[in-house]
Amino acid sequence: FVCVNGNVVEPSKRAWVRISDNGVVDTGAPGEGLDVSQLPANIQAQQQPEVGQRVNLQDGKYLVLKTYSYPVGGIYGWTLRRYLANGELDAQFGTEGAVSSRCGADAGRMLIDQDNSIWVVGANRAAIVPQADRGLCIEKLSTSGQPSGSTPAPITTALGADVSIQDAQFLNDGALMVAVVTRNDSIHAFKALKYQASGVLVAGYGTQGIADLKGLNTEQTSAISLRIKDGTGAIAGLRQGSRYAPNDLTEPNLWVQWKSDATLDKNYGQDGVLSLGDLPSYSQRRMVLTDSRKRWLLQTNTSEGPSIDSAGVVTLTRYAGDSQ
Repeated sequence: FVCVNGNVVEPSKRAWVRISDNGVVDTGAPGEGLDVSQLPANIQAQQQPEVGQRVNLQDGKYLVLKTYSYPVGGIYGWTLRRYLANGELDAQFGTEGAVSSRCGADAGRMLIDQDNSIWVVGANRAAIVPQADRGLCIEKLSTSGQPSGSTPAPITTALGADVSIQDAQFLNDGALMVAVVTRNDSIHAFKALKYQASGVLVAGYGTQGIADLKGLNTEQTSAISLRIKDGTGAIAGLRQGSRYAPNDLTEPNLWVQWKSDATLDKNYGQDGVLSLGDLPSYSQRRMVLTDSRKRWLLQTNTSEGPSIDSAGVVTLTRYAGDSQ
């Protein structure tokens, strides 16, 4: 959540909110994020100097990844810090507790593999010239924050387009899969990339480790969220539908599923694509996440009117299994 004070957005103030399985706010132990006084009192937040992806480690230590981008000047990157249980920086990690991106990639995703190595998946964006070199930059780190002995150099994969990282997960076979949306001018496309533990692309997946996810046309691909469904590498995506009355402009709400080999799951919906139907006026639907029982949690934002100041409501819908 980003704080809004008197209709003024304060991007420096953010908070994490933890929601229980039954859909209510968990008011137990404090969660993660900044303590924002404007939020309701029953939402607990732990004060921290910055907000980002967090992974808890043993002995109370935890990692925090923060990405940043300043398009003016083409400055992009991420910083990974390790904290002790008391909230102080762990000086035994990286350089005085921190590690920074070596290839200027942002939009990072942090993962830890079965050997406790730390992976940060980043996107080389528009600052990279020539455009043919734009794509992914993955860095593998040891538990001390130093470059991995087995993979000391950053793993770069050129895709020839700006990249939006949608999801990254380790699969059951130990491979790393990354789902991305690429944009070259106004043309969008979906791709899935599969890497071995060494950082080498899996040659037998797609075309030399990179698979194109087909099934939607150009207009439908311009606004879609992708998620890796499970440990096999199957992927699902949602075309974010919206409706803005009184113009009655309705964009399609499409749910798409691909199998683990990146081909459309023709047994799902209509040849792999399912229409989720219309939305209430002034609404927009976005995919949130999938849980360990393969249930999808879908978020719908609805406003009372077209004004940016209109009151609104957020609805969460949970689907049993893949499609019900």
